[in-house]
Amino acid sequence: MPVGFTERPGGKALLELLWQSRLDENGQPRHEGERHPEAVDDELLMAHFLAPGERSVWLKRLSPMNEKHHEPAGHPIWFCYLNLGERDLPIIARIEAPQWAAKREEWSATLHAVLVHQAAILHGNPYILARAHELALVTHQDKAALESLLHRRLLEHGIITRTSEKARQKGFF
Repeated sequence: MPVGFTERPGGKALLELLWQSRLDENGQPRHEGERHPEAVDDELLMAHFLAPGERSVWLKRLSPMNEKHHEPAGHPIWFCYLNLGERDLPIIARIEAPQWAAKREEWSATLHAVLVHQAAILHGNPYILARAHELALVTHQDKAALESLLHRRLLEHGIITRTSEKARQKGFF
């Protein structure tokens, strides 16, 4: 099951879904005086609602990238939130997976159980991910090959890239 894992997500994907439900067909709040909750993000919201070891339901990720690329290819990205912390210290992670994987309840349940078990070893950080991070080594050759591949793919789609001045200048020092 291909999965993305983000600890302490700073995004507002869930909050945006909730906010959209509060708007009328013209994109205006249904109730006078109602305003978008700027100071809240998904992590704060989920820390309030999810008990340790609990996860939210899977939701479709609303993003231009998902709509333009993943959905037409049959792999829309879904996400859920999981509390890997303890009662007094919630640690919220966002889990992302293709819809076809997230909808397989046995896969979803196994992923959930493995992440909770692994997080208990290191008090909120899944051991297997921490270990993989320690062992990961990206050589200059690997980085150059990946950048070249990305550059070619972007050009194939008519997207022209340019190195930032800051990055370009770093090459001189």
